[in-house]
Amino acid sequence: MSRRKTLRGSGRRLAAFLAAVMLLTVFSACGAEKEGETVYVSPPVSEAPVQADKTETEARPKVTDAEQRELIARYADLWTVKDSAEPWFYAITDLDHNGRLEVIAASTQGTGLFTYANFYEVSEDYSRLVPCETSGEEWESWPDLIQESLPCYYDGASGRYAYVCEDMLRNGAAYYDQTLTAIWLENGHVQQEALANKTTAYTDDSTEPEISCQDAEGNPITQEEYDGWADRAFAGMEKSTLTLFWSEEPPQASTETDAAAPEDTESAVVITKNPRSEYIAEGGHTWFIAHAENAESIHWQVVDPDGTVYTLEEAMEKHPGLQLQELELDTIGVTDIPLSANGWGVQAVFEGPGGTAVTEPAYLYVS
Repeated sequence: MSRRKTLRGSGRRLAAFLAAVMLLTVFSACGAEKEGETVYVSPPVSEAPVQADKTETEARPKVTDAEQRELIARYADLWTVKDSAEPWFYAITDLDHNGRLEVIAASTQGTGLFTYANFYEVSEDYSRLVPCETSGEEWESWPDLIQESLPCYYDGASGRYAYVCEDMLRNGAAYYDQTLTAIWLENGHVQQEALANKTTAYTDDSTEPEISCQDAEGNPITQEEYDGWADRAFAGMEKSTLTLFWSEEPPQASTETDAAAPEDTESAVVITKNPRSEYIAEGGHTWFIAHAENAESIHWQVVDPDGTVYTLEEAMEKHPGLQLQELELDTIGVTDIPLSANGWGVQAVFEGPGGTAVTEPAYLYVS
């Protein structure tokens, strides 16, 4: 009897408990729905800093490429390579298209043709130059970056710009190893990835080399497939060309004398970099770079050995085959240089509210 009462009492308490749980569940559901509506109308506090950062970035004044180049020049001691037996070359570009320029220092060295490179980018607040992260490995080798141009593939989904070039390694005169490599800059980190490989070996038994190609997983591919592998690896992406202007001479910052100019000449156009003369082979190509402060426009002109000035069109008529093209970043490209252009030079003409300034001529010495 007492046991039956105990079970019956326990059943009542269990029923009451379940009813209470059901009520709590109902109230919780109502509260969750209400809370969800509140979140939709007014985002949580944790999301506020993201919106604030975006507003601050949008409100930041635009810094021109010329101003960034001046900043890069002021930090030349950071990125130039001194006391090296091998030549180093420098190029300024914007690999990730975020509006902040990078400077690349690169050198191809030794009989093995190893390429070493350092990358630096203008900081987010445009106040300094910061090194880009890489793998961190000592003496990390890069593909042969010192090229006039590289194919670029843009992935709209990730916003990544990938550039493809070969990495040529040589083992004596009979063995060559070529690796098709993609590099990209993302969030301040320069990365590289092998896409395909090609080996060429010469043996004493045959005058024809043995060539073998394979993809990144080691699967054999034909040489024709290797030659078009970049387009295949980045199929469906927007393809363009990145033009690089390499120079063995780092750009120079404005001198202290320029900074100390009298107040009435503050708005005058001041040359901060003259183009440098070049020794070049017949049929070759090069480029010249100049910079000036307080300039709003630039155009280039050509001078003959006697100092007579010509427009670009007139100079190309004087030298059939010669191609002169004004490019971005205060640069002129000179291609298909004939022997007749030996001793001719180019000058940059800068114009601004404070007047006009003309650089010293940079001459072509054609052999």
